[in-house]
Amino acid sequence: MSENARKYLLYAAGEVLLVVIGILIALQIDTWNENRKLQQRQVEMLTDLRSDLEQTRKNLTFGKEFNAMTLVKYRTLMKAIEDGEAPSTKIDSASSYLPFFHVPRFTRTTYESIKSQGLDLIANDDLKQKIAGLYENSFLYLVEDQLKVEWSLYDNLTQPTINRYIRYMDNGDLTNLQVHPVDFETMKADPAFVNYISQLILVRAAGIQWYEGTILEIDKVISGIDRELVPLKE
Repeated sequence: MSENARKYLLYAAGEVLLVVIGILIALQIDTWNENRKLQQRQVEMLTDLRSDLEQTRKNLTFGKEFNAMTLVKYRTLMKAIEDGEAPSTKIDSASSYLPFFHVPRFTRTTYESIKSQGLDLIANDDLKQKIAGLYENSFLYLVEDQLKVEWSLYDNLTQPTINRYIRYMDNGDLTNLQVHPVDFETMKADPAFVNYISQLILVRAAGIQWYEGTILEIDKVISGIDRELVPLKE
C-alpha cells in the first residue's frame, strides 16, 4: 500500500471516529437534558405535594384541637351528672357543644395528578409507599370510618337528644348562642342520656387519636420530601 493510500485511510478513520464521538456526546447531552427535565418535574411535583400536605396538616391540627375542646366539655358534663350538680352556666356551655365535631378536609390535587401520571414519577420507593399509604389509607380512614361514625352518632343520637333536652336561644349573635338544658334534673337522671354522653366521649377520644396519628404521618412524609428535594435541587 502506498504512503498516500495509508494516509488517506488514517484520515478517513479519524473522520469516522470524530463523527462517532460527536454522536455520543450529543446523545449524552440529550440524556443529561432529559434527566434535568425529569428532576425539575420531580422538584415541582414534590414541592406542590408538600404544600398540599402543609394545608391538610393545618386543617387536621385545627380539627384535633377543636375536637379536644369538645371532649373537655363532654367530660365536664359527665362529671356534673355524676356529682349531681345543679344547673349552671358551666353546664350550659358544655351542653352547647353536643352537636359539634370537626369534618376533615384533605387537599388532594397534586396527589391525584401524580397518580394519573404514575407514582413511579417518585423515584424513592420508601417515600412513594409512605405517600400512597397516607392518601389511600390514613386519609381514607378518617373520612370513610371515623367521620361516618360521627355522622351516625349525630343522626341517631345527638339530634334526637338535642330536640328533647336542649334549647338554643336566639340572642342575635350567632357567635355566642345562648344554650340551656330544658330540664337538667330530668336529663341527668335519664340513663339513655348518660349512655349517649359516654358514647360521645369514646368516639371523640378515638377520633382525636387518629387525628394525632395522621398528623405524625404527614410530618414524616414532609420530612421525607425535604430530604428528597435536596439532591434534586443541586
